[in-house]
Amino acid sequence: MTKRLFLFFIFVQTTLFAQTAPNLIVNDLDGESHNLYNYLDEGKTVILDFFFVNCASCQDGAPYLDEFWNTYGPNGSEQIQVISLEVSNATDQIVENTGNEWGIENPIVNLNEIPTNFTPFIESYPTYMVICPDRSMTPLIDFNYPQTILAWEQNLNICDFGSNITD
Repeated sequence: MTKRLFLFFIFVQTTLFAQTAPNLIVNDLDGESHNLYNYLDEGKTVILDFFFVNCASCQDGAPYLDEFWNTYGPNGSEQIQVISLEVSNATDQIVENTGNEWGIENPIVNLNEIPTNFTPFIESYPTYMVICPDRSMTPLIDFNYPQTILAWEQNLNICDFGSNITD
């Protein structure tokens, strides 16, 4: 029985973490279109931040992701793209107010639900989906979200940049 559980766990881990990311095309609250594959084709790593407006852990993690976004996003080295996806049934105004209150500066998209192709990977909130330029994806599912720029850098080292982002 233990051997079967172990094999099942290995299968589930491989299935969840060795996936090719499906494309995602969404419009943010400012009306700007975001195409996941376009960012990946530019060589960027994309972080999809799945959250909902009443999530205390999501709020707690927002400043850390935002600090990372400011360092490696369009105002920094432009190595990453972050898109925050609100996945509950909230109005645009509530989502915009929440983004302002939490200090989210990266694009925010308001969805009524998790995009179908990503549903199997979202187990809790916040979930950060790290998608590498080779289109491989790895979810960071934990209440112990990365709390420093270095911790975010270390999590993104799963992507092959030719050299690690922390180098």
